[in-house]
Amino acid sequence: MKMKNSEIVTFLNTCTDLKQKRLPVRLAYAIKKNMAAVQEAATVYMEEREELIARYAGEYLVKDSCYVFENKDEFEKDMSELLAIETAVKIHTVSIDTVEKCDDDPKYDSLTMEELDVIEFMITE
Repeated sequence: MKMKNSEIVTFLNTCTDLKQKRLPVRLAYAIKKNMAAVQEAATVYMEEREELIARYAGEYLVKDSCYVFENKDEFEKDMSELLAIETAVKIHTVSIDTVEKCDDDPKYDSLTMEELDVIEFMITE
């Protein structure tokens, strides 16, 4: 499966919260396996992001906790391009039945709509 860098970043950020939840074993395993699968792409993305920040913010000028870019439009254009790049990732899937256990079984935590949107790519019928 191909994932955009933006999807990878969102997935990894959301998984930080998901790791704190009580989830069915198969779902927790799939999330952890997919986190490992996208980690290499995320590392390359972060390295390139840092290079863009260095290129456009010079010596990392910061004002009011924000970077000060010499050419903000060019930076945003390059960041959009970086976020749109797709990477092939081997995804571990789980059935919708496994995910539904989060709502059906009181020993598991429910998932939010945002969390479901983020892990949708790994759910099969």
